[in-house]
Amino acid sequence: MADKGLLTLKTSKNLSDSTQTDTITIKGLALGSITELSPSTSDKAVKEDEGNSTTTYNYNVTLDKNSAFVGNIKLQKDSIINLIMEDSSKLLTDVAHLKLKTLTLKSNGYNTNEMLLDTFAQNNTIIDIATMGDALGNLKERSDFRLLEIGEQQQKETKMNNNDGLQGNGALFRVYMNDGANQNTATLGGNKVQNNSRSNTYGYAYSDRILVLSGNTTKNSNNNVNYIQVLADANTKLENVKYHNGGTETAGNIAVATVKGTNGNKVAEFEGAAQIQGFDVVGTTLKEVATDQYGKVNGTNSSDMNGYTTYFVDSMTSQGASESIQSATAAALGSNYSLYM
Repeated sequence: MADKGLLTLKTSKNLSDSTQTDTITIKGLALGSITELSPSTSDKAVKEDEGNSTTTYNYNVTLDKNSAFVGNIKLQKDSIINLIMEDSSKLLTDVAHLKLKTLTLKSNGYNTNEMLLDTFAQNNTIIDIATMGDALGNLKERSDFRLLEIGEQQQKETKMNNNDGLQGNGALFRVYMNDGANQNTATLGGNKVQNNSRSNTYGYAYSDRILVLSGNTTKNSNNNVNYIQVLADANTKLENVKYHNGGTETAGNIAVATVKGTNGNKVAEFEGAAQIQGFDVVGTTLKEVATDQYGKVNGTNSSDMNGYTTYFVDSMTSQGASESIQSATAAALGSNYSLYM
């Protein structure tokens, strides 16, 4: 156990045959990178003789209540990561393609009154692959979009496992959007986008994306749902953002999430969340479309065609200045802000 004042880190390791399991609990604020340790001499010999290691690496990570991890995650190829996020915890990462076998959300619910605040100003549970903690009005333009993959694709002959993938509700997922991204240089998950209809490619990409391959996040009576907040680039012209029919094989369609299943059989559901652009509150409407796992409607021979639902940005509309901006302006001018609208 390491206690550094702002951070208490508990770790344990278990070796069993060819499986190594690391259990990590983070309490407080952790900044930096999670990386694999340098292999031992015997491990190096195995890699040299066999070309790769046969060891299975499991990482069971818990973010304690009100705790956060901010940084990169670089582990052994095909490592298995199971992440538990207690209430009000936060994950902020800039990993190009992060794979989580299980993401368990133990949120007590989402306070929509805090939705417009910066990540660390909220008491909500947040998964942020957009900002790395930067203020919402200070995001740098980029076209290297990040991919968060949750769960595992189920084989048809295997019974669906509802214990892995995305578990639970009441969290906010933040993704960055650049509707003007150059498709000749844009990447998604570290791979160059393929603006065509070929199989097994993600098509056009204008934002970070959440991919949920398995899970169990049924809405409950408290209306605890998972939200996606699409943080628009500062240069975005809201009136130009719309859905153009089809899927990611169609230029201009902005896919922000894809989940396994359709209609009432989806393993996860999302709702669009409002955001701040400049001084205005911007409402985001999402459209659900039956696609393959790459967000495509046409041009694939996949047997899983239409076995997924992709959430596209349907529209973004200004809802005027936020209450906090109005209050601050009114106080500064010494009169009601609405007189100057």
